[in-house]
Amino acid sequence: MSKRKRNYVDNHVQGALIRRVTLHWFCFFVVAGCSVLGMQLLLGDASQTFGERIAEKSRDLCIYGVVILVLFPAFLFDTIKFSNRFAGPVSRLHQAMSELANTGETPDLIFRAGDFWADLAAEFNKIKDQLGAAVDQRETETTSLHEEVNV
Repeated sequence: MSKRKRNYVDNHVQGALIRRVTLHWFCFFVVAGCSVLGMQLLLGDASQTFGERIAEKSRDLCIYGVVILVLFPAFLFDTIKFSNRFAGPVSRLHQAMSELANTGETPDLIFRAGDFWADLAAEFNKIKDQLGAAVDQRETETTSLHEEVNV
């Protein structure tokens, strides 16, 4: 199968994942920053006033804040790309199931190399083929019955 054209394919799943990752990063940054600041204030230079220590350590933490803010979009983009490996196949499976239900036909489902749940595509294709065979058999039987009635 070809290379992905879109990484963000399922707003519900991938959007929830992005919100969760953002919340985790924010919580981590706040807790880590407060912990480092607290330890530096408690163990820092006793000759400085409390306000001087806060000002000095806040400047130091700003550098880390900038680094985290620069890295954060890259981590979000990677999360979206990675989540496409499970959201994309489920989205394609849902689309194929809808097409099969509405038209009675759909091409074989093939997931990309590296996608999760590749076995779902194989199982879906088996079910689709069995359903097609059952429909063909029923049509054959119906045609036979109509011929017998008309004779």
